[in-house]
Amino acid sequence: MNRETKDFETKGGFKIVANAYITGREMRNIRDCYIGEADVNVNDFKKGNVPLTGIKGGVISKAEDISIEALIVSVNGSKEKVLEAVSDLPSDDYDEVVEYINTITSPKKEGSDTLTP
Repeated sequence: MNRETKDFETKGGFKIVANAYITGREMRNIRDCYIGEADVNVNDFKKGNVPLTGIKGGVISKAEDISIEALIVSVNGSKEKVLEAVSDLPSDDYDEVVEYINTITSPKKEGSDTLTP
């Protein structure tokens, strides 16, 4: 499937090509990182109320890795080992890529200044 992409350059000059949206399958994989580590009441889950009391430290990194693999198409024109390429960027540039990813994976609720969980 060919998706619309967005090109941007980090402040450090790295050229990033990213998918403009995330698919339902990809989003489900990201959510599975968090939900897979939690005890969830099925009735609460069906209502959209999934209280999490804590998560394991590695879950956030794993979710970021899945997000990078799903959304980043290329770094400086290369489509090879994109996760490694993004992970090896200077921290500020890496943070810019993650910030873009977060705008796609955690869109703001309408009328809210906060991102959805």
